[in-house]
Amino acid sequence: MASRRRPTPHGLGPLRHTRADAPGPWTHHVVPDAGHDLPQERPEAFTAAVLEADAMT
Repeated sequence: MASRRRPTPHGLGPLRHTRADAPGPWTHHVVPDAGHDLPQERPEAFTAAVLEADAMT
């Protein structure tokens, strides 16, 4: 069955949450060549994102 979601310029479906939904600071990253298991597929990008988020609080 084909997905009904329209692709966005970076190839992902539409984001379900917006900045207005998240209290406090946040950021969004697109990690090339990563699927649904970022810690396993791109551990360096995952670690960098966790450290970045920790520094925001």
